[in-house]
Amino acid sequence: MKGKKVSILAGVICLALIIAVMPFVGACAKEAPTPAAAPTPTEPAYKWRMQCHWPTGTDYYQVVFLQFVEDVEKASGGRIEIEPFAPDTIVPTADMFEAVGEGVFEIAWGYPAYWMGKCPAAAFINGQMYTWKSIEEDYYYFYKMGAIEPARAAYAQFNNYLISPVTCGSGHVLWSQKPVRSLDDLKGLKIRTAGILGDVLAKAGAATCFFSAAELMPALEQGVVEATHWGGIAAGWEMHFQEVTDYIIMPPLCDITNCEIFMNLDLWNSLPADLQKLLQDEAIASMLKSESWFKYSDASATRRFIDEYGGQVVWMDDASVETLRGYSLEVMREWAEKDEYAREMEEIMEEFLEMTGRMP
Repeated sequence: MKGKKVSILAGVICLALIIAVMPFVGACAKEAPTPAAAPTPTEPAYKWRMQCHWPTGTDYYQVVFLQFVEDVEKASGGRIEIEPFAPDTIVPTADMFEAVGEGVFEIAWGYPAYWMGKCPAAAFINGQMYTWKSIEEDYYYFYKMGAIEPARAAYAQFNNYLISPVTCGSGHVLWSQKPVRSLDDLKGLKIRTAGILGDVLAKAGAATCFFSAAELMPALEQGVVEATHWGGIAAGWEMHFQEVTDYIIMPPLCDITNCEIFMNLDLWNSLPADLQKLLQDEAIASMLKSESWFKYSDASATRRFIDEYGGQVVWMDDASVETLRGYSLEVMREWAEKDEYAREMEEIMEEFLEMTGRMP
């Protein structure tokens, strides 16, 4: 009888154990959950058109401008989609500033000197002769010394928002059919130019004029002009100046110069804060990407100009450079009188020149 009780007790214990572990066995036997379906691509919340002033056949149109378009689309996770447009395809390049403000298209990559007659502060976005020597100084002037604020206020008058200046080559280098070693060589030299640089060169006695980029090569070939500048050496190389000039004049008229990215102000104000920050961050990142490409390409183009085309690099004497620096300050002060925003930007530039010991 005793053995029978023990046997029954053992059976009860085994049954209890089986019941206890059954939930865990069941859990282990369940099928693995079905993987979640991949999210469908986000439909763009914003579809914009963006016109650029750079010729499409240049490398920097591809590796700087189109890279910005791609970077914005990726960084926004597809929320912003930008369709790039070549120069003069939506409106003539000179009309981009007003067209964006009026909502003809949404965003632009442009050159401030083209509309400084309408908006004098734009003259100070480009950069001035013999002022900034590096991208860091350019950034410091706008974002640490505060010049970006009057620039944006000036653009707001035209219903535009200046997202950021973007460096566009190692300043401005003069390509010439004649050597320029002194101010005497500048006198009477026929130069296609733009912006405050044109005013400075005219003050130095050059015969200055302005016309569109499309007319530049024919004008140099036919002797309408004898010299020009179009950004740094690599930018001029992409325009084929090495084929129609014999000299690169140094030092650069500017070590740093800026293009810009701006958009319709109403559209900017409608954006959520995260996309506003994204656009500003990508624009500032483009400064570094642009400067890196141009610096490397400048060195390569200079060597090829000498080796393949028999070109020469000649230097203006120090006294001539100092005289031009003084003319530049005079012209800046003249432009400062045109409106309150230009005046504020000019005052910040003079503060910068004093701080760096470059005041004429």
